[in-house]
Amino acid sequence: MVSKTSSSACVPSTPPTSPPPPVGARGRQSASDPVEALRDAYADTVLAVDHYESVYDESLVENVAIEFGPDYAALFHPETNVGFSPPLKRSLVAATEQAIDERTSLDRAVKIEQESMLEYRSSLQEIIETLDSTVVPEWYRETFQSDVTALLQERQDQLHSSVYRFETHEFCTYMYEEQLWTYPVLTSLARLQESVDS
Repeated sequence: MVSKTSSSACVPSTPPTSPPPPVGARGRQSASDPVEALRDAYADTVLAVDHYESVYDESLVENVAIEFGPDYAALFHPETNVGFSPPLKRSLVAATEQAIDERTSLDRAVKIEQESMLEYRSSLQEIIETLDSTVVPEWYRETFQSDVTALLQERQDQLHSSVYRFETHEFCTYMYEEQLWTYPVLTSLARLQESVDS
């Protein structure tokens, strides 16, 4: 939020008149230009992360278009003629609040996923440590299958629940896009079943 400060100097009773701008000149050239302030604020906050260039490498206008849509991106263009009207300002504020809410939800979902990975890793390790070889003893087969099936069902239920607030496949693709698998727990359990003779 950029606030305007007033001068403490005496104000003449008749303010001086400014010469009209040249024909065809844009009315957004002053240092107090609200759009320029918007661009500066966006650059100093959204784009001010160490990994921005290496991960995104987008111009400010390109990033706004991806985050908020082309209509808002036009407002941030340095050569824009779009007026920063009160309705547009309210709309931009609403879009910003929605983006913040989505980021907060994503951050929460990522933390839940990280905690889940630690828990499932521990559960898988416990199952694996009960095996002396890739052959499951006959007396332990029912318990082994029951434990694996329980973990599979638990993970599937978690993925299909509303805990993440995002579409399941989209979220998992986002989380594990650099891996060879999209569902690490399900993949690990499936490989465990394949690697032993039960």
